[in-house]
Amino acid sequence: TGICGFRFLNLTETFMYGVNFQNTTTSANGYLDYWSDVTNDLYGFQLGGRGHYRLGSSGRWGVHLATNVGIYGNDIEVWQRMDSPTGSVRFIQTAENFNVRASKTDVSMIGEVRAGLSYLFSDDCRFYAGWRAVGITGVALANDQAPAAFIDAAQLAGYVNSSGSMIVHGLRTGFEWNY
Repeated sequence: TGICGFRFLNLTETFMYGVNFQNTTTSANGYLDYWSDVTNDLYGFQLGGRGHYRLGSSGRWGVHLATNVGIYGNDIEVWQRMDSPTGSVRFIQTAENFNVRASKTDVSMIGEVRAGLSYLFSDDCRFYAGWRAVGITGVALANDQAPAAFIDAAQLAGYVNSSGSMIVHGLRTGFEWNY
């Protein structure tokens, strides 16, 4: 059968890189933590297909295969900041706090494949188990947001790297009940 529909996907990720240090002149200890929080909100339309083949003479066992693909609008929000024992870190040239938000709208793509088995307990109840993989392109990942140099807040406010991609996969199980 063919499938089509609207999908919303929210991807939120945080990256922190921390450094502990000791000043050899004053023997003071401290830390410097860089944080990057990213939110991707994907909205889009998908098309695909799925098949179900019954096994054996009773037809209680079944094999399933499904796939779909879609193009999505991606609303991206990025928040970068640095912390230290004295509070927020500041840019040297402008004295602004290193606490910057940026946003961008881009195009992303999602492809999905599902494969599995099911067992029909009755006409109304079915157990299924299988594997699912979702590939996503055109997303902002938290560890990709640090620029080559931290110059000023205006530079970071205009910087969103949305060239990331990922594959998420795993098992899925459950019961279906029809009434």
